Amino acid sequence: MSKILYIEDELTKNIPAIKKFFEPLLASRNLTKQLMELESRTSILASDVVNVCNKASELDVVYKFPVALTKAVHHHQEYDLIIIDRDLSSYDYSAAADKIKSDLEYAGLSDPGEKAAEYNHREGDLLLLILLRLDPETRDKIYFLADNAKELIRNSPELDTIMDITHFSADRILEKSTEAEKVISEVIDDLPAFSIQIKYRNQCDILRKQFSEETVDLFIDIVRLSYAIEKKIDFMQKVRPLTERFLVVLAEKINDRNALYWDRFHGNSNLKQKDFINSLDTINRRYGIGYNKNIRQCLFSLWQIPSDFASHTTGNPDDITAYTIQALLNQLCDVILWYDRAIGNLK
Repeated sequence: MSKILYIEDELTKNIPAIKKFFEPLLASRNLTKQLMELESRTSILASDVVNVCNKASELDVVYKFPVALTKAVHHHQEYDLIIIDRDLSSYDYSAAADKIKSDLEYAGLSDPGEKAAEYNHREGDLLLLILLRLDPETRDKIYFLADNAKELIRNSPELDTIMDITHFSADRILEKSTEAEKVISEVIDDLPAFSIQIKYRNQCDILRKQFSEETVDLFIDIVRLSYAIEKKIDFMQKVRPLTERFLVVLAEKINDRNALYWDRFHGNSNLKQKDFINSLDTINRRYGIGYNKNIRQCLFSLWQIPSDFASHTTGNPDDITAYTIQALLNQLCDVILWYDRAIGNLK
């Protein structure tokens, strides 16, 4: 299940934003109505908003900096999406100085006793620094909310350094209460797809570069299907044409129309995948496409198993287990990485 960490100290003022961001999660549990009832009250507490939001099991809402710091330091790997407000100074956290120091020491920051005071009114900067320090890959799942976001990017050398070192994108620093925030709603609307793109970032980047966004969507569908054993035939029916696409493009790049792995009929040429795979050792010696025994095994599995169980139905579907599906997905990931190198060597 996907999990979201939302860090915002002024929750009582930001109920409209919460409804906008998390509408797909809240509406299905009738929680939007409960937030609207809170809005109509003359007096509400941040904890009231948290109590409603956290009824959505995917959502973890935090409004106090010390709690947010602990989540960032010790639990960041549990979240698929992290949304951080820059200024978290609404609640005094001086009484938690020792706990804050302990967490900062754990994160490896120098002079931890002074850090909290140094980052007052920009506690989100410190959280971002820690997250990217502990795991640079978290950059792909963080959105950073700030007032005067463009000015912040221009006038914060410290933040600029963080972005430069970790490749944190300026596109993920959003102006609060503006149209820019709609990207969060879009991500949450299909959080599983967002999570897949984070987990398989290298594969998605390659498919986007070498093919199209449509091919990325196909890969995401394949990963989704791998989670459901009852969809194993659907999984294999999508794996097979994607693998074939790689092989056809490679064969066309090599441009040897007299090769025996082409099946010619009435002026049309179709690739004989098994024959082409068997030819890749020779092709590798000629072109240096990085082919090896592991990729050979991956390609044969990705061709043979879907052919037997999804295309020609000669195999018994009961013989395919969740382990088989996961193995095929892993092999597909290896083939995508190899394909990118092979195409690069053929240019």
